[in-house]
Amino acid sequence: MKGDRTILITGVTGNRGGAVARALQGAGFHLRGLTRKPDSERATALERQRIEIVKGDLDDEATLRRALAGVGRLRRAERGGGGR
Repeated sequence: MKGDRTILITGVTGNRGGAVARALQGAGFHLRGLTRKPDSERATALERQRIEIVKGDLDDEATLRRALAGVGRLRRAERGGGGR
């Protein structure tokens, strides 16, 4: 099932989030990255690497719910993110 293989990475356009995305590429997961700036150069580069980019903010419940739809795992990688 796709949802079981989908990982949402928060802070994906930052240094930590980008490193997590690169580390997980090729491991058989569908990667979805959460960012406040989906039109940024980093987000565009990640999309070229087949990482789904979604706009959202950790302080906005509605965008989080949309980003988490169908997600089986969450990897917090934003600054101060705890990684749970």
